[in-house]
Parts: sequence; structure tokens; C-alpha cells
Amino acid sequence: MEKPVRSSFQYLSISYECALAIGNSLSLPEMLQEVIRTVVHKTNAHRGIIWVKKNGTQEFQPVANAGINTEYVLAQGKITDLLDVLNQIQKKQQFAIINKDDNDFLQYCPVLTGKEESVLVVPITNVAILYLVYASREIADKPLANLLASLSKKLSVAIEACRTHENVIREIQVREKAEKKLRKKTEQLTFSEKELQRLYGESEQARKSLLIILEDVAQKDEALKESESKLNSILSSINDLVFVFDQEGRFTFTQKPTPEQLYTTPDTFIGKKPAEVLPSHLNKIFSDAFDTIKKGDVAEYDYWLNIDGKILWFSAKHSPKFIDGELVGSVSVVRDITTRKQAEERIDHLNSVLKAIGDVNQLIMTEKDRDLLLKKAGDALVEARGYEAAWLGYLSDGETFDTIVGSGFREDADRFCESVRGGDHIPCIEKTLAGKEMIVVMGKPEECRECRACRFKDLHASRETVVIRIEYAGALFGLLAISLAADVALDAEEEGLLVEVAYNIALALHNMKTEEAHEKAVRALRESEEKYRSLFAAEPDAIFLIDAETMQHRDANDAALKLFGYDRDEFLTLHSTDISAEPEETVKKIYSGKIDNDLIVPLRYSCKKDGTIFPSEISASFFELGGRKTVCVVIRDITERKKAEDLIKTSLNEKEVLLREIHHRVKNNLQVVSSLLDMQARHARTEDSIGVLTESKNRINAMALIHSQLYESRDLSEINMKGFVSKLLSQLLRSYQVQGTEITPVVSVADYPVPISMAVPVGLIVNELLSNTLKHAFIGRKEGTINISLTASEEGRINLTVRDDGVGLPAGFDIDKTGTLGLRLIKILTEDQLHGTLKVISEEGTTFNIEFNVGY
Repeated sequence: MEKPVRSSFQYLSISYECALAIGNSLSLPEMLQEVIRTVVHKTNAHRGIIWVKKNGTQEFQPVANAGINTEYVLAQGKITDLLDVLNQIQKKQQFAIINKDDNDFLQYCPVLTGKEESVLVVPITNVAILYLVYASREIADKPLANLLASLSKKLSVAIEACRTHENVIREIQVREKAEKKLRKKTEQLTFSEKELQRLYGESEQARKSLLIILEDVAQKDEALKESESKLNSILSSINDLVFVFDQEGRFTFTQKPTPEQLYTTPDTFIGKKPAEVLPSHLNKIFSDAFDTIKKGDVAEYDYWLNIDGKILWFSAKHSPKFIDGELVGSVSVVRDITTRKQAEERIDHLNSVLKAIGDVNQLIMTEKDRDLLLKKAGDALVEARGYEAAWLGYLSDGETFDTIVGSGFREDADRFCESVRGGDHIPCIEKTLAGKEMIVVMGKPEECRECRACRFKDLHASRETVVIRIEYAGALFGLLAISLAADVALDAEEEGLLVEVAYNIALALHNMKTEEAHEKAVRALRESEEKYRSLFAAEPDAIFLIDAETMQHRDANDAALKLFGYDRDEFLTLHSTDISAEPEETVKKIYSGKIDNDLIVPLRYSCKKDGTIFPSEISASFFELGGRKTVCVVIRDITERKKAEDLIKTSLNEKEVLLREIHHRVKNNLQVVSSLLDMQARHARTEDSIGVLTESKNRINAMALIHSQLYESRDLSEINMKGFVSKLLSQLLRSYQVQGTEITPVVSVADYPVPISMAVPVGLIVNELLSNTLKHAFIGRKEGTINISLTASEEGRINLTVRDDGVGLPAGFDIDKTGTLGLRLIKILTEDQLHGTLKVISEEGTTFNIEFNVGY
């Protein structure tokens, strides 16, 4: 028989079908049964079994099978050999293929049907064994074994998952069983509680029966006397007091109570009526009770007695006593209810506390007027708690009371309120304002040393006063003061009430203040928005808002719509690039500023709907609106202004040309005058005439030099003194030929512009100083130095200094008295035209120092 050849697809199909079977169920038997059926079917096996180790043991047991009954297999005598073989294969973790011709075939296949030719055993990690029997040895081969072995890990994981699932199910079942037991025990406990209640009811019924017995005993006076000892033993076993009265209402009997239970001793009241031994406030109670008894009815009443300084409350059930149908007296069973009364009073007290808190809280929720809230809160406290008086004060600045309202004041209320509002605080207010404690308790004025000096002590005589800070979140809003009743002292509940009420009032005042601030802000915002809308609509310039990220228009005024020629709906669908004639990158750069920054672009070109391009001035401010970065853009059409500016520029250019021409002609005219003076000097016969003409020529040359520099410079309104001084010095050195003396000029002039109105006086001063130095300073000297410096401060203060190391000035020289024209000219120009100061120093030569302001 030819060995069948399986294709890759067949192997893949076997692997796929087996994998599906492995994950088919979380029940271990069901899952393994599906796996063995699939493996047997897909691999053409004759039969198969999956052996699985028991939990916690090394013993294999068959869990799933196909083609054979596992009970039949386990019944075979040689099953032990098979289990040994399976354990060996599991330890080796290596599959085994055994054919019928092999010697140990029967160990692997103890059950024979005549169709067994080959056995394939595949270990599934350390938890199970896949056992397959084939009718043809050609089918069971190594590729098939390797394929099945490759599935062992998945099958092992699936087995563990199933076991885990089974453990979880078992644990859940155990918990459900425990919960069922717990419910059963709870039901038993509930039944026990009901049984206890039933027994308590029976006990109460027994107590009532006892009362009936006592009534019966009262009816049978003779029987009562015979069974006195028995009755005494019964009475001694109960805590209630029993009093027996005769037909006239006299005490005839009581059991032996403790002394603290009786108002007086039995020997003082036996044989007497209650009115003879008890306080008078009980007369009516007993009178009404005996009237009820005479009618054959039971009287029930409560009363109190002051026993050893303590107020004790009692509840009595007073029953008639009949003998043979005739009223012979009565029996009163009395129970001490002091504890119950105290509990009731405490409940009433707590209820009044809760009512006071509830009333104040209700006011806080409904009342929005601050003064009314304070007034009604005081009224509510006085009404609910029975306080003598209450007042509340609202602080405007932490020290000054703006509002004072009170409840329960009988007199001097206005005087008190005016005193507090005026800052004249009484001791309790000063102590509470100065301290950090929430509540301050002041004693009765006659007992409290601090209160004795209070001018309002008579209003609260014999009563404690409590002052509480109305404070929330560290802010003090005011004070709450309570005058307690004369017989009331502050306890923990009362203090808690007042603290809570003060806190709630403070919270309400805080909320009111917050709400007022919010309303004020809303009003301001609304007014601001209305103002903005009015300005936005009325502004003649185009204004619109842009989303800084998308560049889309968000809003626009009518001027913007009119300028660009769009209606509102059209304009709001546009982006900034749609109305700009600039490149898109330029537009984005303009509107990419930061929040709170402003931007002004003096010239940009915009585009209207009809394509008209016009020059515009753009102002932009950046802010956040609705969580989005927004740009407010103001665009102004500067077409007309641009035309006017162009006309002005043209006119200015023309005037500048004309002014340069004027300066040029003035310079030429001054040079003509200078030439004429030079010609005149050549024909002069005396040295004095030549000197005068030369000095005049130099002064004219200095002024000509200024006009020359003006028309040669870019700015016609000012002159740079650095170039002027250098050129003027060169001219003067050529004009004054100092024979035999080598002059060294040292020039240090700041590159500082001087207005034309000051340039001529400064130029003439420098000319006179240099001329005077060259003429007189170096007579008889072979060499000399001239220092010229001009400095300027940031404030525009000019310092001009001309110094030489020559022969100096004559002794006793006074520039104010000099007759020399040049020096007089220097003084006049400095003081009258430059409004400066002149200092002359004659030490180691001569120094002239001149200071003046450029913008005097």
C-alpha cells in the first residue's frame, strides 16, 4: 500500500480545525472531547483518547475519547503497562510512533479489535497525553506527529484555562453556599429579635396584669390584708411607687420606697390627704384625680416635686378600688419619669435649635436684601429660641459698622446703634473684634468685671451676653450678639447653634457680596459692550475682527462694509487675504502678533470688491475673545493723504533747492565782500587800518563758511561744528602769518549738529577767539599750542573751550571793562544771543570757556 502524501494545505487544515476545537469551550471534558473528535476525524485515526493528569497527582485518567469506550479500556489487565508507557513519554516530552510489528506494541495498544496497525502517542507538555490508534501504519508518520506536537502548547494552555475556570466556578459556588448560610443565619437572627420583642410585649402585658391584680387587691381590702406579705414582696420587686388611698382620699399604705423617692417620710403622710402634706401646686391635680375616681374611672396625670433641691417628675395611674361593687378607695401606681422628662425637654430644646437653624437658613435662601436678612435673622432667633434680645452688625471695612439691626430691644436701641456705628464700641464688641476666637461669652454685668464699665449694662442685667464673629473664608463680615434669658446658660448645643447660624449668615453675606460684584461686573461689561458697539458702529474708519489662526472675519462695522463694497454676510465669509493687495505671507506676518500687543503699519495696499487697490494705514491690536486669539483691525483709506503727502514732498524738494541756492548766493556775496575788504587792505597805509580790514574780512569769511557748509550738507536746518572748526582754523592760519612761531593746533570737537540759528554766533565766537590767539598769544615765542574742544551732553548742554599756552592776558584784565571790539563781540554773542556763560582764565596761557544750551 502506497504511503499517502498530505499536502501543505491538508496540514494547515488539520492545524486550523484542531485550533478551533481547542478554544471551543471552557468546560474541560467538552473541549477535549471536541479536540479528540476533530483529531481522529482529520487524521483518519481508528480511535483516540486524551489522557489528563489529575489535579495535584501524576496519575493519568482518560477524559475524552473517540471510537472507543474508556471504561472498556480501563478494564483491561494490561492498562497498567500502558500508563507506565504514557508516564515515560510524558517525562521525555517526545512523541512515539509504534507499529504492530514492534515487540512492545501490546504495551502501547492493550485493546485489540483487529484493525490496529500503528499507535501515535504525543505528550501535551506536562499535563496530558494525546493517544491515537491508526488502522494503517502508513498514516501515522513523523510530519503528522510534529504537527500534533506543535498544537500541544496551545492545548496545554487551554487545559489550564479550563481548570482555572472550573476552580473559579467552584469558588463561586462555595461563596454562594456561604452567602446562603449567612442569609439563613440572618433570618434566624431576625426571628430571634422578633421573639425578643414578643417576650417584651408579654412582659409589658404582665406589668398591666399586675396593675389589674393591684386593682383587684384594692377591691378586696380584707383579702389584701391577709396577703400583705405577698403583696409587699411583689411591690418590692418593681421600681414603681404604690400608694393606697381610702374613700376619703387619705394615704393608707405605701411600700417601702427609698428616701430619695419621697417628698416626705411615710409616717408624716399616712392617714393624711395629699393637700395636707404635698405642695399647693398639686392640690388641683389630686382634686381632679379623686373626682375621676368617684366616677369609677382611672385618672392619669403627671406632676413634679422638688426633693432635696432636685426637680423630679412622676407619672401616676390612679385607679378606683372596689369591693363587692362598692368604691372603698383607690390605688395610685407612680413611676419616676424624670429621665424621660429630661429627654423630652432635650428633644424640645434640640427641635427649637433645629427650627432656629432652619428658619435662618430659609431666610438665607429667600431673602436677598442684606439689611432685611440681618433683621429677620435676629427676629427668627428670638422667636425660636426665646432669647431676650439679639442684634447683628455688618462691618463695611473690618472695623466700621455700616448696619446695626436688633430684635428684642426694649429701650435705648437707637442710642446703642448710633454708638456702635460711631465706633464707640462696648467691651464685648472690642473683645470679639480684637480676638481670634469665633465666640466670646460675657458674664452677667453684676459678675463680669469687664461689663461693669459698660454704659448699656442695665439693658442686660442678670443675663449672659454671647458675641459671635460672622466670618467666612478668613473675611470678617460682622458680629452676632445674643442676650440670653435670665435663667438660661450657654451649653454646647446652644453654642453650636450660634456658631452655625453665624457661619450660615456669613456665607450668605459672602454670596451677596460676590453676587453684587458679579452683577456690577456684568453691568460694567454690558455698558462696556454697549459703548463698544456704539463706538464700533459710529467709527468712520473701517473696523473688523479677525480670527488670528484662520484669518477669517468675525465681525465688521458699517464703515468697513462701505469701504470694501461688501454686504455683511459676504464680508464675514472672507479672509484677510481676500481684501489685501499684498502677498499672503505679508498679511499673515502683520496679523501674527502676541496678545496685548499693538501694531501700526503706516502704509499697506488693500483691495475693494470691484478690484480697486488703494493705500491704507493699518492698526492692529491682539486680544483673546471666546477662547480664540483675535485681532482688531482698523483700516483707514489714506488715498487723499497720500496725494497730499506727495504734493508736500514735491513742494519741500523745490524749497530745499531754492534754500540751497540762497545759501550759495549768500556765501558768494560774502566772498565778494571779503575780496573787497582784502583789496581795500592792500591799499591801506597804516597797520591799524590793515588790521581792522583783515579782522572784518575774517568775520565775513567765517559767516561765508557757515553758509557754504549749509548748502553742501543734506540738512539745511543745522550744521556740524566739527567740520566747520577744522576749516575755519585752516583759513585763519593762512590769514595770520605768524613769523618765526610754530603753531600746533589740537582740535577735539564732537560730531554734534548745531541749529542754524546758533551756528552763526558760535562761528563768530570761534573766529574771534582763534584770531585773538593768533595775533597776541605767541609774540616773541618760537612755538605754541592752541587747544579747541567742543563737547555736548545728552541734555544738549554745549561746552566750548579755546585754550593756548601763550603769554596770557595783561594783569588786571576784566572782560566786562575791555574796549577791544573782538572781546566785546564774544561777550555779547555768548550772553545775549546764546544765553550762555563765559569764563576767562589766565593761568599758563589763556583759556576761554563758554557753555550754553542748544534748545534754550
